[in-house]
Amino acid sequence: MRNRVALITGGTAGIGRATALRFAEEGTRAVICDVSEEAGRQTAAELGDESLFYRVDVTDRQAVQEWVDDVAARFGRVDILVNNAGILRDGLLVKFKDGQVVKQMPEEDFDLVVAVNLKGVFNCTQAVVPHMIRGGGGEDPEAGVAEAVRGG
Repeated sequence: MRNRVALITGGTAGIGRATALRFAEEGTRAVICDVSEEAGRQTAAELGDESLFYRVDVTDRQAVQEWVDDVAARFGRVDILVNNAGILRDGLLVKFKDGQVVKQMPEEDFDLVVAVNLKGVFNCTQAVVPHMIRGGGGEDPEAGVAEAVRGG
């Protein structure tokens, strides 16, 4: 894993942070993105000099493309993409009690969950793959819920 460049979305907490720390320990440049500026700077400091933080909203296709292009220009390659950014809201589409609907997830919350968890993966993968191909290959491990449940 030495001298490789890994992009990790949602890299400031949980699985993303742990993945970035492990990559850094193995000698991989861990380049994290997240919407949380403070957590991003703190995590990047823990990762060391070879790692960077970018404040990027993965739902913003242009911002993602600029992030990926900047990293590729800076390091000359992108080897690994970890699509880890994800959010949850209420967790229930509809909540029932005693046969009555007591709460429904607002449509805005559902739209945001879909935008981050699905469109974010789409945006990042489309931005990264051309750089990986130019570099001779790459890896795209998905850390999403579907993969965890499926075991893939």
